[in-house]
Amino acid sequence: MNQVLEKIPGIVRNALLDTVYSETFLGIDPDKCKIVVRVNQQSLQIAQAVERDEEYGAGDRGG
Repeated sequence: MNQVLEKIPGIVRNALLDTVYSETFLGIDPDKCKIVVRVNQQSLQIAQAVERDEEYGAGDRGG
């Protein structure tokens, strides 16, 4: 899990660069901005809906 968490700031910076964010555009400098990574446990309700393979209710698994 730590290996994944360590990659997140680079992924975010690349996403900012790829979407043409810049210091002059919105005051965001992708090379210098601080990126805070916070990962929490999945909601129990979402996890249960995924486990039951319900058609609706698991908003984080795409559609």
